[in-house]
Amino acid sequence: MHSFNELCKKISPEIDSKDIRSRARTEKEQIRFDYAVTHQLIELWKKHFTHHDHESSIQKNKNYYSALQTYRDPNQTYSVAMQVFEGLQKLNLITVTIKEHYDRIKLKGNLNRYKATHELSELFNQIEGHPAISLKHHLDMNTILLRDKVEGRRLLVSYEDDDDTNKWRKNLRKSTLVLQDI
Repeated sequence: MHSFNELCKKISPEIDSKDIRSRARTEKEQIRFDYAVTHQLIELWKKHFTHHDHESSIQKNKNYYSALQTYRDPNQTYSVAMQVFEGLQKLNLITVTIKEHYDRIKLKGNLNRYKATHELSELFNQIEGHPAISLKHHLDMNTILLRDKVEGRRLLVSYEDDDDTNKWRKNLRKSTLVLQDI
């Protein structure tokens, strides 16, 4: 295996085979499923490339995937993200290091933390290239995150684009394109 895309194409059907479904995925569902596989593997590859023991995080709060349209990734849904996460566990490609705990009274919780197993690390070692160079960046992704303290907690808040945010987004796009051309 020489490319990251080959790895994703190899792992996606393996996860799919571990999933018990009553019907086949529609074309749109399959695109979202493959996107979720790629998304989680990108996170793991970046962490692995930095240091093999670095952990990735996954949000298991259903509202995270649908709240605040400004920040929402339209290709990510809770059910598909969990199918991929559980499939990677069933294939013994990831191991959970910290299980999520959410205290509904304090309204605080932690993300699930996980890392690549030795098997997945070996697959990552076979990939040629560096994640920062090999992976194309999503130029349309919202990279301007506005946080505010709400009842003592720092939360993402929605905002309207103005001249400043448009200028910042344009500058980020330019610098990303320059880095991709290197």
